[in-house]
Amino acid sequence: MNTNKYKMKLEDILHKLCYYDKRHPDFEQGDGKKTENCFCDNCFYGRTEMAEALLEQLNMLIEIHEKYAHMISDPDASVEECKALDDFQSRLNKLIKQATE
Repeated sequence: MNTNKYKMKLEDILHKLCYYDKRHPDFEQGDGKKTENCFCDNCFYGRTEMAEALLEQLNMLIEIHEKYAHMISDPDASVEECKALDDFQSRLNKLIKQATE
């Protein structure tokens, strides 16, 4: 089984944003403000919503990693930090299970 089949790079996700979003790699015009009734291909087919959700999850993972990365090498990490990390891992596992069902 090829596990790389569904890997997306950040640039792939950014290409799915609204054409008028300044984060879109090919953004060239406009003020960068997406209109409420945008009908670019990405908005029309729901790709923008998916890309926004993926970016939100990615930012959450980065934030969690930055907050708890020290626990990997710190044997004196507090019990509260360990519980918070366990809770996050549990929620992440549920999301992964839902996404793969």
